[in-house]
Formats: sequence, C-alpha cells, structure tokens
Amino acid sequence: MTKVYIASSWKNEASVKWMAAFLRSQGFEVDDFTDDSAGRFVFHYSELGNLEELDAIRFLQYEKAQCAFEEDKRMIDWADAVVLLPPLAGRRIWKLEPVEGGESS
Repeated sequence: MTKVYIASSWKNEASVKWMAAFLRSQGFEVDDFTDDSAGRFVFHYSELGNLEELDAIRFLQYEKAQCAFEEDKRMIDWADAVVLLPPLAGRRIWKLEPVEGGESS
C-alpha cells in the first residue's frame, strides 16, 4: 500500500481532510496532519500567538513548534509519496511524483 504525506497549510484544513478521505477511499495510507485520532502530534501554529512577530529562529524555540517539525519530518520519511496542496486563492494543485531509492526529484 502506498503511503502518502499531504503537505499543506492549516488554511487548507478542509481541503486536507477531503484529500485524505479521497486518497484513503482509493486504497492509500495517508498522513493527515489535521487529524490526531491515530496518535499523530497535531499543533495549530496560531497557538503561539501572532506569527508575524516571529522569525524562524524564535519560532523554533517553542517546544510545540519543534515537536511539529519533528513529526512532519518523521511522516515525510515514512511516506512513499507527497501531495503538495498549497493555499492558492482556493485553487487545488496536486503534484504527484514517484520517489525512488529515497530520493526526490
């Protein structure tokens, strides 16, 4: 069974949930970063307050941000494929590429 990591933003929460349900219905095993029902660490960045005031260094000093980064990295390593679902004014774009030998193109 192909394992899929959905890369997106919390701005796309509904689309991520839809994509995860669709892929599962097609037989894929899916990581949905918005769903903690399987024990995944779920963290919404708004919990840190105003993100506009944080640079990357200060942001990663927060323990929850570090845990989220580590969880995402773990799930990317777990996945056979990554679906990129960017926030583009309500438009959905999927880029599917095979990953061979652990290398991405």
